[in-house]
This record gives sequence, C-alpha cells and structure tokens, in this order.
Amino acid sequence: MGDQPGSDRASRLSLALKALDDGHIGQAVQLLQFATTVDPGNAEAHFHLGRAHLLRENLPQAETCFRRAVALDPAGLPARCALGRVLFRRGSYEEARPVLEEALRQDPQCDEARETLDLLPRPEDRELLARSAAEDLPLAALLPSRPVGLPNPMRRLLAIGGVAVAVVSSLYLLQAFVRIRTLVPGSPERVIESARPLERTLTVDVGAPGEQPGETSPAPPASATDESAAPAAAESVPGARGAEDLLARVYGAQNRFRAAHGRYGSLRELQRSGLMAADVFAGPPQARYSHALLSDAPATTDTFRVTATLPDGRAMTVDESGRISQP
Repeated sequence: MGDQPGSDRASRLSLALKALDDGHIGQAVQLLQFATTVDPGNAEAHFHLGRAHLLRENLPQAETCFRRAVALDPAGLPARCALGRVLFRRGSYEEARPVLEEALRQDPQCDEARETLDLLPRPEDRELLARSAAEDLPLAALLPSRPVGLPNPMRRLLAIGGVAVAVVSSLYLLQAFVRIRTLVPGSPERVIESARPLERTLTVDVGAPGEQPGETSPAPPASATDESAAPAAAESVPGARGAEDLLARVYGAQNRFRAAHGRYGSLRELQRSGLMAADVFAGPPQARYSHALLSDAPATTDTFRVTATLPDGRAMTVDESGRISQP
C-alpha cells in the first residue's frame, strides 16, 4: 500500500503520454498540468508538458516547462536540448548557445544540439546584417577576405547573400523558358520539364480538368490547396502520404508568400495570409494529413524549414529546396 502514490503518479503520466502520442494534445496538457501540480518535483512531467505546449506552438509555456525540467534534473539531456531549441526559435540566441553547448558536452552525439548550434548567428554576423541594411550594400562587399569552404552554414549563407537573389531570379526565368506544355488525354493539363532532371522533379497543375489549351483561367485564391511547385519526397515514409501532401502544400504556400513579401514566412503568417487553411493548425490532427503535427524553424529571406511529426514519433521536413526528407 505504501507504493500506491508512486503508482498513481506513474499511471497519470502514462495516460498523459498516451494522449500525447495519439495526438490528443489538449487532453495531454490537462493530464500533465495535473501531474505537475500533484508532484511539482517530477522533472519528466514538466518535460512532457513542455512537449505538449510546443506541439501547440505555445513557445513561452514550452520554455517555462523545459526550464523547470532542467532545474529539477540538470543531467536530463532531452529537456536541455529542447530548451535550447525553443530559445533559438524565440530569437534568444545568446541564451540558447550555452544551453546547447552544455547539451553537446553531455552527449557529443546529440545531433539536434549540434545542428541548432550551427544555425545560431555569431555576433559579428548580426553586425554585418545590420550594417548591410543600413548602408544598402550587399553582404559580400562587407565580408573580409577568407578561404572558401567555411564550416558554419550561417557564414556560408552570408558569403553568397549578395548574389543569391539575382541567381534565384535567373533560375526562375530560365525554368520558364525551358518548360514545354503538353496535354495528357483524360487528365488535367500538366507542365513537363524539358530540362534534365536534377535531384527532384516538380509537377505543376496549370489548368482545370476540361480546360482547353489557350484558355486563360483566373488565378485561384491563395489557400491550403495551392500545390504549385509541389516537392517530391526524397524517400517515401510508409503510412505518411498525407503528411507528405501537407508538406507539399506548405512548400507551395511558402513560394507564394515569398513572391508577395520578399521573404519566407512562419506557419502562422501563412495562415493569416490565407495561404494555408485554418484546419491545418486548429483542432485535432486530421487523418487526411496522417495525423501529423506541423512545427517550423524561424524563416529568413532565403530559407525555411517545416517539420511534420507523425503520431509514432517519425518526422519529415521540407525546406526552400523543395525536398522532403527525414531528419
């Protein structure tokens, strides 16, 4: 009988984790909040409550829970790594760096901590960005001479930032000239790439079923069904076709948002702009999307990364290259 309280705590936590794994985020939050109230010293309950808030894109609450979990269990690597990633997403770069470095010290094989550290801008990088904006100069003109092949992805991005926009614009123009429009009987009109395929092949719907060549249809409204330039998955994940389709919709929406605003946007910005349907973010996960939950890293002018997490813990990402892959 003396073990009953511990058994109750384990049972409550088990029920909460099952609800979280099944995609019932609201129920999981309630159960975990109760667990942390009854047992405020339970670091594991605080960590999983932070996970639930993170799935709801409630970053401030997620940060609070992860901080509490780290304070209760400083050796807990998952909570420390999660705290560093949330601080990065909230723009607290200086605070995120020591947290992630400590996580990497605890486990040198922690890929999540290493990847997030690589994305953190250095102080000198932020100074160059501010100076570039103030003086209206390309970043390349402000960089000191240094060898090619810089190890940090952010520094590589800075090195090519001065010409990136011009290169992308040229590629879009070249792509428009080399496409050949063909009609497939009994199916919508398709655009077939005549250029040599690279890593992926993009298939774009350009006409409604039954529309004749030469007819002009009004541009469709921006919505979650916009699948222009839909990316192909680098490696199909069994049982995840709906999640792949969802990431393809995100990719198309990001391209339309960037065309309108000159940069990529967050998931919330895509929704507020009408480029993604509200049901993608609100309510329980949907079967047509493989019950996947979306999260995103901070978007920039030239980069974005959106992750779809399946109920069994598998994840897929899509970025500005249009390639869907498993992290």
